[in-house]
Amino acid sequence: MADPKDKLVHENHIYIFTVVMVLVAFLAVWFAYKPQIVGFLVYTKGILIIPLWWIHSLFKAIGLNYVPLLSELVYSTEHLCKPTNNWLPLFCQNKFSKVTIFQISKASQAWNLLIFLLATPWIKKAYDRFNSEHPARGFIKSMNLEEFIEEQIPNQRHLQVFGPLDLSKYDTNNGHFKALDSTYEFANRHELITGTKERLVNITINGVTKEYNDKSETVPIIDEEKFLNVLRAQLGDLWITLDSSKETTPDELSYLSDVDTILLALYLPVACATDESMDDEEFRKIKKDSTTLINYYWDICTKNIPSNPLFTIENQYVEGDRKLVGFNFDFLRKRIHKYIKHPVATKIFNNHAYVRTILCEVVLTARQLGVMPPTDIRWLKLYNRTAYAFIQNIGRPSLFSEGLGPISHYLIEVKLGKPLEEPDFNIGLVGFEYELLSFAMTEARQKAAEDVNSIIRVVEFTDKELNNGSYNSKNNYKDDFKYSDDHVFDMVSVEIPQDEIQKNKQKGF
Repeated sequence: MADPKDKLVHENHIYIFTVVMVLVAFLAVWFAYKPQIVGFLVYTKGILIIPLWWIHSLFKAIGLNYVPLLSELVYSTEHLCKPTNNWLPLFCQNKFSKVTIFQISKASQAWNLLIFLLATPWIKKAYDRFNSEHPARGFIKSMNLEEFIEEQIPNQRHLQVFGPLDLSKYDTNNGHFKALDSTYEFANRHELITGTKERLVNITINGVTKEYNDKSETVPIIDEEKFLNVLRAQLGDLWITLDSSKETTPDELSYLSDVDTILLALYLPVACATDESMDDEEFRKIKKDSTTLINYYWDICTKNIPSNPLFTIENQYVEGDRKLVGFNFDFLRKRIHKYIKHPVATKIFNNHAYVRTILCEVVLTARQLGVMPPTDIRWLKLYNRTAYAFIQNIGRPSLFSEGLGPISHYLIEVKLGKPLEEPDFNIGLVGFEYELLSFAMTEARQKAAEDVNSIIRVVEFTDKELNNGSYNSKNNYKDDFKYSDDHVFDMVSVEIPQDEIQKNKQKGF
């Protein structure tokens, strides 16, 4: 691919070359046809100023050789033409070949001023007409941000909800409508931090790794059991497999939560449309219906959110999910039930135990036919932050903690290749603790956490281990990592130079 700078230099060369060629052409024409060019200019002005020339001649007859403006207007005739007849200035005796370009420029100054003065009313009239009649003026309008959002509501469906709501007026750091939590914000909001510990650092000496405490910095300690309980709540309900040998009804799906029903109704048919054996008419119908359903969801939110007091600024600090009202859940359950026995759906159901882990696979499968971005349902964040974060996490290399539980368990089920009813959040736990190490416990953060002693033991080299290099770390954090051996989160490694070993042997690192 060509460098943009090279392209710019090339274009500049073209411009310079064009200017030079125009200048050369002008000089060539000027020197070749100078008398003809000067004669054309002089005779043209001579014809136009015959009345002015007569007036100028009268002033000269009474002794006034210079009259402001008038003398400048007749300059070309008087000095460049030098007419033989004072009353008919069309017979020139001057040689046009001797006229310089500076004389022509001087003869044009007064004329340029006169033409500008005469043209000013016409220019103003043309400008006013452009402002009032030109079609492009109909598309130009001065407006502030609120007016611009209102103007774009017919074109951008999400503005139907977020335009009137105007989240810019809400607290963006606290409350239900804030941005999705960072790792530390999530730990702090759920009161997971129970204390602090000194940061653990791996130190490698001559190829031997040893663990030390960095006494200059502390990091949070979390209550693992409390954290796992939060992830269990995020994981949601088990999937109840319907008996395929019996006739089933959509009512048997009534155990699904409202938010899971909404999500499955949107994504499950599209996932089934990845079946290559599906006929084209059914495929097109699914794609069309999915677009219609997305618009239906936005329309419901547009009608219900403005009238719900829980979405006002006064109630922005009220925690908890907002109830999903106005949705036709009977219709949505029928839509799910229609495809529940489809081969693609059956294969997904057989590999996952929970509704949310099924949704992970369903969404990933549906996206094979197109992006289907989370922004299609960004209204969901106003109702259920956990569900929206969970949808945001699907397919992302980094995860939001508010939707970590389902993804963590889903990865375990994928690794096992079968459904797992016992919740397993090892991936989420190790990843969360690793990310939490990025947040040093400042004085302000330490005040919010309990003051406990370091729970990380100091491991020391013995002289024997240093001499024979036989040291092996006894802290293997993979021992309790039941299924997730492929997901490794390494701590910081520091290589200590040999000459520093003896110097710092008696000191704590």
